[in-house]
Amino acid sequence: ESEGVKIHPYIERVPFDTSSDFYGCIRQYYPPVTINGVVPDNLYRIWYDPFGVNKEKNDVTNKHSLAAIYVFARKNNLGVLGYGGKLTAVYVGRPNTMAEVDKIALYLCKLYNAKMLVENNKGETIQNFRLWNELNCLVKEPTLAWDTSVNTKTSNEYGISVGDTNTKLLGLSLLYDFLYTKEGFDNENHIIYTFHKIIDLPTLLELQKFKFNGNFDRISALIVGMFDLKELLISNLTIKANMNNNSNEVKTLFSRPFFAKT
Repeated sequence: ESEGVKIHPYIERVPFDTSSDFYGCIRQYYPPVTINGVVPDNLYRIWYDPFGVNKEKNDVTNKHSLAAIYVFARKNNLGVLGYGGKLTAVYVGRPNTMAEVDKIALYLCKLYNAKMLVENNKGETIQNFRLWNELNCLVKEPTLAWDTSVNTKTSNEYGISVGDTNTKLLGLSLLYDFLYTKEGFDNENHIIYTFHKIIDLPTLLELQKFKFNGNFDRISALIVGMFDLKELLISNLTIKANMNNNSNEVKTLFSRPFFAKT
């Protein structure tokens, strides 16, 4: 407790323990990078897999999902975070309402000056962001035109629907390719893969335990991210500094009680 505000721990156990506090908090591995006091546009992306039902704490079991939100620093030529390609912050947890976790997602969008791709077949994120006049923070559905095995068409909808379909299988394939991308070599000439750069232990544990059927919320969020990265690769969205951003709003977010730094 701090000034009457409850401080929630970061969820370490995989799967989570329903007898402990599973509200969750943000673990920030790298704070947002600024250039001339401003977080560059398009440097960060956010990937979000929400839960779909409001439940009281005592009614939640391991059969229910947690929300998972990842902040990713894109590869860049600015020299930022070792030229990027890193997960920089993670939130996993389950507040009582969908609106509460959507607010956490919005805070991260503001903090990192980031657009967000959300799984849209559950939750109420799009409705809430529309209500809050924050739809500009959301990414529209990727076209998937680069893969003929997925029946899709250009859409004006926000978010992406993955579910347990061919889209999920494709997302898992993309995630495997992403995790085993060769990034370089260490001092002993061993290959460094992308998964070596993931320093969030619960994410690694979930990847290790993964089965196609089950609640693997972190992996679901990462699958959403793989479609976002593919779309970014095709669109070649430029990373640039925007000197008109309001950095004062970013600073105030650090006072929020759901941050935990490592």
